[in-house]
Amino acid sequence: MGILLMIVAAMIAIPSVLGFFSGMSVFSMVVAIVAISVFGGILREFVKSRKDLNNAAKKDLDEIKQHIAQIEEDIADIKEQIADFIIKQV
Repeated sequence: MGILLMIVAAMIAIPSVLGFFSGMSVFSMVVAIVAISVFGGILREFVKSRKDLNNAAKKDLDEIKQHIAQIEEDIADIKEQIADFIIKQV
């Protein structure tokens, strides 16, 4: 959010320093402000969706780790059962 505000401030400050707004009509200035606001909203939603994707990916990764841990436990149990079966056969 702070980066977004800095970008908008830079977009407004740089042209005004160069005298860009002095030759602008009111309509052009309103269009520029609306365009900056829309761009900021789109950027904010993009960042929010990336956070949601990261959270979903972390959740999926945790589930996969749990499944792998369960499979490892099952394999250890199967190894033990096979070892017991072989010992009984001898």
